[in-house]
Amino acid sequence: EACNILPAGQWPCGGAEPLCDCSGGLGTSTTITTITPTTIATTTTTTTTSTTTSTTATTSTTMAATTTTTTTSTTSASLTTTVSTGNDCSGEPCSDSTFCRSEWGFCGSSDDHCNAKSTWKAAGCSGAPTPVPTPSPVPMPTPVPVPSPKPKPTPVPAGSGIGAWFTQADFNAFFPNINNAACSGANFFTHAALVKAASAFSDFANSGDIAQDKLELAAFLGQTSHETTGGWATAPGGPQAWGYCFKEEVGCGTGTCTQYCAGGNPCAGQGINCACASGQTYQGRGPMQLSWNYNYGPFSQFIYNDAAELINDPGRVASDPVLAYQAALWFWMTPQSPKPSCHEVMAGNWQPSAADTAAGRMPGFGMTTNIINGGLECNMPTNAKVTDRVEFYKRYAGILNVALDTASLYCDQMQSYR
Repeated sequence: EACNILPAGQWPCGGAEPLCDCSGGLGTSTTITTITPTTIATTTTTTTTSTTTSTTATTSTTMAATTTTTTTSTTSASLTTTVSTGNDCSGEPCSDSTFCRSEWGFCGSSDDHCNAKSTWKAAGCSGAPTPVPTPSPVPMPTPVPVPSPKPKPTPVPAGSGIGAWFTQADFNAFFPNINNAACSGANFFTHAALVKAASAFSDFANSGDIAQDKLELAAFLGQTSHETTGGWATAPGGPQAWGYCFKEEVGCGTGTCTQYCAGGNPCAGQGINCACASGQTYQGRGPMQLSWNYNYGPFSQFIYNDAAELINDPGRVASDPVLAYQAALWFWMTPQSPKPSCHEVMAGNWQPSAADTAAGRMPGFGMTTNIINGGLECNMPTNAKVTDRVEFYKRYAGILNVALDTASLYCDQMQSYR
């Protein structure tokens, strides 16, 4: 730069004339100095292309035109070898790090500033334009996967009945031996007959709360399976694989069980006549083993609006499968004061009175056992009959995949209503 500004003869080259030739255009110089302890040999080669000022701690050199000079001298000083190039950054840094200082000493970011002749670049004088630094992208955090919510089961509308969710496959799993040739109920108790019978009792296992409805059905079929069981301790599949084996009380099919007739008209208080008919017996029939004339009469009144229908023909309950299921469901759904109904207990509609609480009665499966046969099975150490009822209930609840309350399964601490 000085060579282009000052008149000839005023160049501030300094040093020996051969080392500072400012007589011509612009140049790029390379100076290599080789030193021994006693001799300094300097060789300078200049190619005329540009003007470069190179400054080190020991030498300030400006070259122009093509000149080769060798100077030899002797000294006892110890010197340092220096290699410099016209492309080294020798200029003053720019205040903006994205700028370059041109060969003329001006800062900017254009191609005239940032090129092979720049005297200062933030990235070094490599000959390439200094790129404007681009901020490194901030990596987006890896999203934490959110598990998809499990779909809630579609609620079954009240009024759909058990046929909407209790399938033939469920029925088969409940009763794997129902059609065994040794069972009098073979080919009598069917899934279709149960679903049809339940339609006559719109509130049965039909609240719309599917878990509660499953528990009520499991309780009903558990209790009635005990009443009709053909199982024994070592039965294939276990005792609870033999529910609904018998449709009528064993040993009473020939009309010899005459003990289930209450004299007179025990239904007079209900406004109907259920006095025993001549030649008829009222032993246990159907899933709940409906027995006694005072049960046949009211059920007949409910289903036929005529108590005489079944008083005069009680055997019909063991010959019509839908009627057999309906007899069991009628008993399940009907309260017998002071007892609540089994349905009210399992549907959560019954709350014990103070007297009930004092007697140890509480909602749950155990209370249904108390209602059905509490006088013989409750308020005493748990016997095999109670255990059988409970195990049927637990098995069916498991098949329906519904949790049950284990604290209310038994009735050993409950006083019966008798």
